[in-house]
Amino acid sequence: MQQLPNNKEAERYIIGSILLDNELMENNLTSEDFYTIEHKFIFEAMENLHKSNRPIDPVTLMDVLKGNDSVTFQYLTDFIGAIVTTHQFDYYIKIVKEQAARRKLIKISESIKQMSFKGNEEIADIINQCTKDIQALDIAESEDINYIPDIVDGVLEKIKQTNKTGCIAGIKTGFHDLDKLTGGWQPGRYYILGARPKMGKTSLFCQIAETAANQKPVIIFSLEMSKEELIKLLIYQNSKIDSMLEQNGQLTQPQFKTMQEVAENMKCKNLYIDDKSRDMQQIRASIKQIQKDLDHKNKGKLGLIVIDYVQMIHGDKRLSRNYQLEEISRGIKELAKDHELCVLALSQLSREVDNRKDNKPLPSDLRDSGSFEQDCDGLMLMYRDAYYKGQTGNNTQEYTFGKEKVLADIVDINMFLNRHGKADRFKLHFLAPYRKFIETSDFYPCNEKAPWD
Repeated sequence: MQQLPNNKEAERYIIGSILLDNELMENNLTSEDFYTIEHKFIFEAMENLHKSNRPIDPVTLMDVLKGNDSVTFQYLTDFIGAIVTTHQFDYYIKIVKEQAARRKLIKISESIKQMSFKGNEEIADIINQCTKDIQALDIAESEDINYIPDIVDGVLEKIKQTNKTGCIAGIKTGFHDLDKLTGGWQPGRYYILGARPKMGKTSLFCQIAETAANQKPVIIFSLEMSKEELIKLLIYQNSKIDSMLEQNGQLTQPQFKTMQEVAENMKCKNLYIDDKSRDMQQIRASIKQIQKDLDHKNKGKLGLIVIDYVQMIHGDKRLSRNYQLEEISRGIKELAKDHELCVLALSQLSREVDNRKDNKPLPSDLRDSGSFEQDCDGLMLMYRDAYYKGQTGNNTQEYTFGKEKVLADIVDINMFLNRHGKADRFKLHFLAPYRKFIETSDFYPCNEKAPWD
């Protein structure tokens, strides 16, 4: 039978080095990383001594290993005699961790084989579990150690370049008040926009995504609407033509020509729509595939992804829905960090909002899980008073487009949580026929209460 991957000499070097210098016990190894059973026993004993602040030497180890006939005093002293220098300690840790990872991969592959032969488990569940097991492998990579003196100059240079331009640090959102709160969409950040249905959140995220696509490549992950529906929505927003005219077959020739011109302009945008991905593994795979396409076309790195909406992402069926969503939320944050991009995730709010007298959303209304608030960098909740109370003089603003007069609903967006700035509220106007949002700062300054308060 073929022996599993291991490096006994590297294991001996690590144990001997720790016996010479107990401070080397501060490392990321565990006893499971050792292949030789005697080495496992010795390292476990070393861990026990380290936790109790006792010295680690052959005498103390023999005291802990009483009754274990496989390890002798001579066996331990031989470790020390084999060490000339401890300078290569980190290198040997990497070797041992990699060999342990290879053994775990073999174990995972055997598990895949068994589950695949059984045929009583969903293929998606098998793939998800295997992906998690592989991602959990702990491999020591000394090159990834970030020593502050090595990186501080680079951070200062980024600050300098941002302030040279006098612009916000991230991708512009398209809304001045939102830019002031976020500094734009910045790499590694994860924002949630929550609302009840019919508030206009899909229209808002489409508009934000299109604005971002003028600056950096963007992906929309649409788990609810098809890509054709989203493209229609973008055309409505930019053509300023009532969406119901198109849906009822009442478009005039000039109106259709306007839509054609808008559609032609959309071809220039670095905007991708994925309406097929249904779980975090598929989303990650899609991001990698699209980034490869961007690299091939020399179009730069992804800057923003938008997910509509997060409760529709499939999780591990073996877990309760709350635990599934906790894993999904953590996965979204990891995705933002791993790919150095910003994530805007839309979230459905619970029906409790509709049952309250004022119908105004709170963070506790995030449906199914409280982990979103814990994981995200910013939490925004939308409220459109006209949806609940009908259009009145207090919750609308009149606009004129040519000969048409349109009432825009005033939408209140409350940034309840903002880890990189202040929590504040701002307002937008929603032109429902065109599914389009516009700034409201000319009408209602941020520090003024909304008319319905």
